[in-house]
Amino acid sequence: MFKNNPSGHQFSLVISKSCVPLMLSIGDVRSIVGNKSRSTIYRWISEGKFPAPVKISGSSLWPEEVIAEWRSQLIGQ
Repeated sequence: MFKNNPSGHQFSLVISKSCVPLMLSIGDVRSIVGNKSRSTIYRWISEGKFPAPVKISGSSLWPEEVIAEWRSQLIGQ
């Protein structure tokens, strides 16, 4: 919740995951997978062991939901 504005009203920000998915950079993904190297992550992608990123404006990004699902499947093995 945001602090009061001068008018005394309080505002909160609600973002639906269905509207704005959280996108993770390679640095975020590296942190999630235990600081594995960039080359290891891309090798896993080429081997079909890790989800591929999506390209947005030239950047490789992973939807948070895709990484969360990958982790759940990994833990469930």
